[in-house]
Amino acid sequence: MLKKATIALIASLISVASAEAGTLDLYYSDARADNFSAVTRAGKQSAADAGYRIVNDQACIADFQVAGTVPLKLYWSAGRQDNFTAATPEGEQAALAAGYVYIRNEGYIFANGGPGLVPMNLYWNAARGDNFSAVLPQENNSAMAAGYQFVRVQGYVFQGPCP
Repeated sequence: MLKKATIALIASLISVASAEAGTLDLYYSDARADNFSAVTRAGKQSAADAGYRIVNDQACIADFQVAGTVPLKLYWSAGRQDNFTAATPEGEQAALAAGYVYIRNEGYIFANGGPGLVPMNLYWNAARGDNFSAVLPQENNSAMAAGYQFVRVQGYVFQGPCP
């Protein structure tokens, strides 16, 4: 059973390496105190149009679904002025229950860990009304230092920009 799962994961990794992939960038808005992760052209343009600044390249993710991946869905709350990326059923339910609206899929991330993959963690800061998807160690550290609470692992990604 484990061998079959390992073979399936390796096949998925090979598919992602050969598939179209995009760099998930982290943006931040000082005016909104909002973190925003985007990989699509529309997402990156929305960030620029709203005055967000790019912070760093978070991860390399697939542009379309391959075996073992789940959609990274973008939600928006006009009331909170918050972008929220969710990749789990719990995240989607929380977004919709809080009045967020689905905007688009930003890409696809792995549901389970594997060789070369790191977790994408979701944090929440009630004072800011901000959801923050963190990948890099400095993002996780900065979330904790700024009073964010860890919520869950959203999925798994290849850390850093796409080659």
